[in-house]
Amino acid sequence: AITPRKLCAVPRDFGNWSDVRWEDRHERNEMDLAAETTKTHFRVLDGWRGIAALLVALFHLNLYSALYPLDFVRNGYLFVDFFFVLSGFVITYSYGGRLKTPGDLAAFAVRRFGRLWPLHAVVLLAFVAAENAKAVLAARGTAFYMPPFTGATSLDTLPINLVLGQSFGLVRHLTWNPPSWSICAE
Repeated sequence: AITPRKLCAVPRDFGNWSDVRWEDRHERNEMDLAAETTKTHFRVLDGWRGIAALLVALFHLNLYSALYPLDFVRNGYLFVDFFFVLSGFVITYSYGGRLKTPGDLAAFAVRRFGRLWPLHAVVLLAFVAAENAKAVLAARGTAFYMPPFTGATSLDTLPINLVLGQSFGLVRHLTWNPPSWSICAE
């Protein structure tokens, strides 16, 4: 379940592969002297992280079906903490030795934001499209328990969600995509 994995190093001044001599391709990266060493990859933790993420998603579906009465579904919110602990360990193990300066930390934060934000933005756009469809239906006479763009889906909370700010206590309730607070907190 635990296997060594070879990491690769890319020179800092890397521009184009044709610009780099074969001998230079094996230089050590200044940010991580251990980049060419063997790191342990914890496959079993990936599995547990996946299980925890699926159980949290199942909890957030709020389906009243045969699965909902099961304790592990009703208490699925507990897997958020489990997922955070595992993710914290994996991220610290993977990047801890490479984040030595504030610049390294800033570069990591930008890369992390770049990996998380696009999917968040697409899902948020889907929620906005659903509210737009709800507004069209409401204009045609369909009645809804909550009118379009009110409450958790009000337009004034959209900018906060767009910049992943919904877990900072700026709004008193979860808005637009409620499970996305965890991505923001991460």
